[in-house]
Amino acid sequence: MLELMDRHVAANTMIDLAAVHVRHGSLRDAITCYERAVEAMREQGDHHGEAQARRALEAARARAAAQEGERRSKARTAS
Repeated sequence: MLELMDRHVAANTMIDLAAVHVRHGSLRDAITCYERAVEAMREQGDHHGEAQARRALEAARARAAAQEGERRSKARTAS
C-alpha cells in the first residue's frame, strides 16, 4: 500500500513540477514530466489523474508547437 501511495505522490509531484516548468517557459521539460505523470497514473489505474495529466500534457504540447511556429515565422521574416 505504501508503495502505491508513494507512486501516487510521485505522479502528483511530476504534475506540479511540470507546471513550474511551464511557468518558466521550459516546455520540453514540462512535457517530459507530464508524460511520466500520465504513465504513473495509468499504472496505478487512476483514470481521473491520468486524464488530468493528459489534458495538461496536450496543452503543453500545443503551447510548444505554437512557440515553434512563431520562432519559424520570425526566422523567415528576418531572412
